[in-house]
Amino acid sequence: MIPNTAHTELSVEIRASKSFYFNKNELMMDNKSLQRLLFDADHSAYGAFRANKSLQKILFQQKLANDGQ
Repeated sequence: MIPNTAHTELSVEIRASKSFYFNKNELMMDNKSLQRLLFDADHSAYGAFRANKSLQKILFQQKLANDGQ
């Protein structure tokens, strides 16, 4: 689950080692989904791009849900 805040932001930086770190928020997803995103990101540039887009979509949907409350 994503933290229940109206303006959740995710700051993702892909370092040279292609590892992810999350800034400002702790991202809480089920472990299997998060591991898959990180695995994809670590093994290809396209995987990193797709993982970033997936996380942005999740956060945007959460923001819409919070704004509707």
